[in-house]
Amino acid sequence: MSAILSADDLNDFISPGVACIKPIETLPVKEETSSNPYEVTTEEKAAAAEPPPPAQISLTDCLACSGCVTSAEAVLVQLQSHNEVLSTLDTYKSLEAPWLIQNGTNGTTNGHAHSNGCNGHHAEGKLFVASVSPQARASLAAVFNVTEEEAGNMITQLLSGPSGVKAGGHQGSGFTWVLDTNAVREACLVAAADEVATALSPETSKTPVKSGSEGALDTTPKGPILTSACPGWICYAEKTHPYVLPHLSRLKSPQALTGTLLKSVLSQRYNVSPSQIWHLAIMPCFDKKLEASRSELTSSAWLPNHDASDPVRDVDCVITARELLSLASARNISFSSLPRTPLSNRTPFPDPTLDAFLFPSTRPSRKSQSQDAGSSGGYLYHILQTYQAAHPGSIISVTRGRNADVVEYALTQGPETIIRMARFYGFRNIQNLVRRLKPAKMSRLPGGKTGGVRRPPGAKGPVETKDYAYVEVMACPGGCTNGGGQVKVTEVEEIRALEQKSEPGLIQEREVVKPGPKEQKEWLAKVDEAYYSASDSEDAGSDSNGISTSHETNGHVAEGDVVNGIDRRHIKEVMAHWSSITGVDMQHLLYTSFRKVESDVGKKQSDMERVAGLAVTVGGCSAGGIGPALVLSFQQRGYTVFATARSLKKMSDLALLPNVHLLELDVVDANSIAAAVAQVNDRTGGSLDVLVNNAGQQYIMPALDTDIDAAKSLFEVNYWGPLRMVQAFSGMLIQAKGCVVNIGSGAGVVHIPFQSQYNASKAAVNMLSETLRYELAPLNVRVITLVAGNVASHMSSGVNGPPPAELPPDSRYKAIEKELSKGESYADMDTTVFANEVVAAVVSGAAGKVWKGGNMATVRWLMPVLPSFVYVIY
Repeated sequence: MSAILSADDLNDFISPGVACIKPIETLPVKEETSSNPYEVTTEEKAAAAEPPPPAQISLTDCLACSGCVTSAEAVLVQLQSHNEVLSTLDTYKSLEAPWLIQNGTNGTTNGHAHSNGCNGHHAEGKLFVASVSPQARASLAAVFNVTEEEAGNMITQLLSGPSGVKAGGHQGSGFTWVLDTNAVREACLVAAADEVATALSPETSKTPVKSGSEGALDTTPKGPILTSACPGWICYAEKTHPYVLPHLSRLKSPQALTGTLLKSVLSQRYNVSPSQIWHLAIMPCFDKKLEASRSELTSSAWLPNHDASDPVRDVDCVITARELLSLASARNISFSSLPRTPLSNRTPFPDPTLDAFLFPSTRPSRKSQSQDAGSSGGYLYHILQTYQAAHPGSIISVTRGRNADVVEYALTQGPETIIRMARFYGFRNIQNLVRRLKPAKMSRLPGGKTGGVRRPPGAKGPVETKDYAYVEVMACPGGCTNGGGQVKVTEVEEIRALEQKSEPGLIQEREVVKPGPKEQKEWLAKVDEAYYSASDSEDAGSDSNGISTSHETNGHVAEGDVVNGIDRRHIKEVMAHWSSITGVDMQHLLYTSFRKVESDVGKKQSDMERVAGLAVTVGGCSAGGIGPALVLSFQQRGYTVFATARSLKKMSDLALLPNVHLLELDVVDANSIAAAVAQVNDRTGGSLDVLVNNAGQQYIMPALDTDIDAAKSLFEVNYWGPLRMVQAFSGMLIQAKGCVVNIGSGAGVVHIPFQSQYNASKAAVNMLSETLRYELAPLNVRVITLVAGNVASHMSSGVNGPPPAELPPDSRYKAIEKELSKGESYADMDTTVFANEVVAAVVSGAAGKVWKGGNMATVRWLMPVLPSFVYVIY
């Protein structure tokens, strides 16, 4: 297993940024024209002029912008938060039971009688409805040590109960219904199985997809079909890999489908505008807020004769499990003190069939929420079991991928393979998946090879991606229970302390231990346990990752139209009933569309065109080093350059260069590298022509006085850093048939006294780089080992490195400490000359060792014939 794809890395998803990367722009104030051309504007008049309105960024802007992979967390939290929920509750009175009973209909509405659902005779107010995901309930259940069902009851008591948000609000408003999204999720599962069956039918597979309509509502996805319920994954696909759009399932997510059902039915039944129905969704991740803001998920998609210029969102606000606790705290409500039992009475849903569907009299046994199904909705599991039900005696086999978040499934009957499917969780694995779906490109660099990846004769490769019928794709490793909005292990004690204000001593006496990866993994297991507790745990014979490794079809799992406890026929009847009472066809109720996002915010047309050219990532671009010179040289040759350093402030001199993008990157931090990879992917479409590993540190100290921790830190940057970078960017380099440049050093071949650790680190880089050259050659990636001599940079400044660290008092070399600081003069090469020669070597197609820098050409030839004292400096 690769080091950067460790199963212990639970934070693989690309977290939202702290702030929006786009500058907030406002239009200039329109000057009022005066009828008197001789009128003079005084300072008083200018001061009295109204300032321009504050600029704002909406989530719709985020969806239309390709600047971030997901979105800026500051925008996500600011625009849809618990404060918005409380503000809306305090502004509008809720439409309560008496009005609902008086204005309800008898179910005869055909969907065409009201153009906007409003007859002008309703009370002023809003009908508040909430939907809660099982993952959010599981997170809260783990925090407060209750069952998932009890956590759901506590949420209902908070939103609808007498001791909840109603008690402290100005209007006394609360939520009329709080739904479990599991009911609608089952409809999604049934529709997903039908979608796969339709896509795999011979008639559909022969129908070509019209160019330009790859993500359209009325097109059937082509195999392999990729799930579309994860908004983080969808944003990533639309912004960076539009070629996967034909593969995306057109099915709405449970959140979106719940919103469509609530607003379409309630607006018709109560004869009100959809804008008067306010739908809150409680979800496990921030990106669900983005999904709620999609223009495709509004009333314009399903409401007949609706004004398309004034659409109403199907989901008005999304908050996470953590934000729900903030909502309770803002109302001075102790969440842990809320009743764990259901409400004593409930307002009936205005349609009996849908009431029985959304609020079953008994909590059903949801086998689709078992460990076999996983924690992300169970799409793959249900589809696989549906096919197994149609093939009695068939067997499911499971094959682990390169890590725990990649699993392949095959349904076989004798020697025949009926269908293959797979799970890909986490952005790193998703990147591998989408690269395998992208057509190969010809090399764009001189010296690049045009052939494909060579495989040794007789070697058995992995299953081709095109052989999968269905792939369950989720952005978060481990699934949706590990969503970014869930309560993290680092927050649990703080939350419990706030809930136990009456007994603070209990918290203060505990030993404060900062949770690490092990604790986070254990916490996620506890959340998963709460999630799976909602279903019968018949998991004998299951592997730890999900579906049973070897079991045959039986009536308990799938029999006729009942698959895993889901009555497919009944679900279809309910959906048909929904369509009939709203007068909207099933296609517009159940399905949606996707589109390629090409942002032009803050860009010129030529900027968008240039990213299709050559791209290079240069590390170690702090001012004063050789990094900035390399950036300038590549930029002048027409490359799109990604300059990286640990701090953007250190690259301020590069900020104004055209076609240069500045990225914060720390080569010792895997998460920082992953974020940079995502941003480069975002702008290049998944190809990188050149990777320059230039980040490095120097450490001058006698070997006897070396601080071991300092030496380890040096190797983290100088050796492990380049290895991490090559691993992380390897996919993009292979895609482009590109080139890796590892900045080594003459110190790696010349034994310079008093800097043994630096010498060793550079010798290790030289050896690593030369080994990589042979390993990456079959993958059509060149590797250059740059044996660098002295360059006029901050690393040399005319002598061999900066002054050494202060020697310890008992050092045997204390007497020559000043001499160590002087060093010896070299013939330093100008940084611009050095950079131009390096870039020339890259463009020429060179590979292997390239000797550049002060006197290195001479040293290269004299080393084998001269004694060592000639080039030993001290």
